[in-house]
Amino acid sequence: MTDIINSPPQLAAILRPIDPPSTSTSTFSSTNNDDDEDEFTCTSLSFHSNGKHLFVSHRHGIRLYDVTKPDVSPGDDDGGPIQSIRYRSVLEDSSSEKQYRKSSASDVIGIRDMKATHANYCCLVAPAVYSYSGVGPRNNKEGDGKEKSLPVEYISLYDNKVLRTFDAGHAVRSIGTSPLDDSFLTSACRNSDGDGTVKLWDVKSPACCAKIVNYKNVDGGSSSSSSSLPSSPIACFDGTGLVYGVAMQSGDGSCHNVHLYDARKYSVGPFAEFKLMRSSVRESLSSKNGFSSESAEMMSLTATWNNMQFSADGKDILISCDHGIALTMDGYTGLLKHVYVREDVLPSEAENIPAAVACYTPDDKSILIGGSNDGVVRCYDSQGEGTLQFELSGGHVGRVSRIACSPRISVIATGSIYTGLWISPPPPV
Repeated sequence: MTDIINSPPQLAAILRPIDPPSTSTSTFSSTNNDDDEDEFTCTSLSFHSNGKHLFVSHRHGIRLYDVTKPDVSPGDDDGGPIQSIRYRSVLEDSSSEKQYRKSSASDVIGIRDMKATHANYCCLVAPAVYSYSGVGPRNNKEGDGKEKSLPVEYISLYDNKVLRTFDAGHAVRSIGTSPLDDSFLTSACRNSDGDGTVKLWDVKSPACCAKIVNYKNVDGGSSSSSSSLPSSPIACFDGTGLVYGVAMQSGDGSCHNVHLYDARKYSVGPFAEFKLMRSSVRESLSSKNGFSSESAEMMSLTATWNNMQFSADGKDILISCDHGIALTMDGYTGLLKHVYVREDVLPSEAENIPAAVACYTPDDKSILIGGSNDGVVRCYDSQGEGTLQFELSGGHVGRVSRIACSPRISVIATGSIYTGLWISPPPPV
């Protein structure tokens, strides 16, 4: 694989999304607080393990691309997708639909998260209810304000069929798939019946294999009221598929708890537990990044953890947070290593910075971070001082909401309204 530091990637293709439903309007918006993008924004980018097939989802559809094909070229109107489907939840064809859509005809079930599986042309989809109106009641919630549970769907893009559904018993915020086998994790939304719950599944069975963690059992979160849950849990497998991690903010907000599990012995509980104190993040923002104590306090207090990823060697853990923050922690000790924030951000602007999206490059040498409104993806050193190495610019006019790297070839995918493919040129001879 080409070293992206010596050969910075260049924009090679722009892929357009599926046209939205004919009933859509410019005010299409989420009925939950976890999703603030419009209907055209990419909700997920996921490479198949073969490295060449890229699944791209928007709220109303999924497209599958072969990133090695020459017909995927800049300016191509459809980008040459292998398969393209308009998403329609299985619930929309059942008598139980009214349980989820209430009385509003303007609400639709769309895609919140999507992950590729080991089977060709197949992916897992976590749906959510979205509203075209953008106003009025949150129609996918109960009277107590909790978000309704929608089943995860195992979909074949080859013949556009739902192969299996998985009833998590809670609204699913994110999916984490194993690189080793057909196992996957679901994380509950903060405002759902499964507050603080992460569940383990196998795509071959609709039954849950295990409930991994519950908020009430996490140290520092002993409150019996689910309404006090500060944030949703996040979970992912490491690069071997033998370990997975679960992270959640403590009940008092003073730290985040990170638990590591042996995927073969999950019933005995975590084999390692870390606490990353909020004060550590605050001190890093203040001392290394130049933010005032007031700004650093606000950012560390409200910087919700949105996603986590292990480095390929398992030595580090990357966390994407609100306010444009990304941080890395030691995968063995839990100690904070680096806090990444854009160098040109003024402390007075900190509160309005969008959430960061970040991922490791496959060689672990760099971290790609996007999410800012300027549409630029920044590449930072992950093994030294965390310095900025280069920028990927000119591919997007709006916020980059997703980033993914092919595990086998030198291709980076960045998702906004359109999806950009960046390819490193071969180094000079």
